[in-house]
Amino acid sequence: MNVNEKIKQDISSFSLPEFREIPDVGLYLDQVVRYINGFLSAYPVMQVTGSMITNYVKLKLVPRLNRKTYTREQIASFIFIVLAKKVISIDNIRLLMQEEENQDITSFYERFRSSMMTASKKMAEKEIEVTDDLYGNIACAIAYQMYLERYFDDQKK
Repeated sequence: MNVNEKIKQDISSFSLPEFREIPDVGLYLDQVVRYINGFLSAYPVMQVTGSMITNYVKLKLVPRLNRKTYTREQIASFIFIVLAKKVISIDNIRLLMQEEENQDITSFYERFRSSMMTASKKMAEKEIEVTDDLYGNIACAIAYQMYLERYFDDQKK
């Protein structure tokens, strides 16, 4: 299998949890970091740290934690922020999340997740196209970033 085929295979197998699959028991900071990074293990540059999570709360992108644990809603928001910040600024993420405040985080996250899964599959199959769909374009840009990160990582080996 050549490098491009391996990258396409890795991207096509990329997966994010459905909202209902995100733990709802309240995770501590180190557990949230491990949970999110588990989905990004093939993309070390995209991984999150505890400091980053804390900063997202300080920047009021995500509501403050409750009793030192993070909820399913907060974790879903962190997943979106961690991936989207690779292609759009924190200020634009804030703007996007404020615009979407009228809908619940479940719908927001599932729309993003669905777009991300579709973009990953299309990236692997070279069927990506630019559309008027904001979430689709964000997801496409993230998939392109994933491809480039893996490509350069493989070139360094």
